[in-house]
Amino acid sequence: MLSHRASACVTSPRAPAGIGGCFWPWGTGMGRGMLLLLLLLLLLLLLLLLLLLLLLLLLLLSSQ
Repeated sequence: MLSHRASACVTSPRAPAGIGGCFWPWGTGMGRGMLLLLLLLLLLLLLLLLLLLLLLLLLLLSSQ
């Protein structure tokens, strides 16, 4: 199964030149959508963390 996946990775016409083509099923639209969803979720989490940090900083500054 591993060799089959590796060969599918190489023969996929839409696979990127990087590592991503081997881990994601780029041939199907689901793999691309899943990656985009994961990226969007990560970005949202980062934004939330930044907002929380800003709020904490504001709280610290106002208390002094």
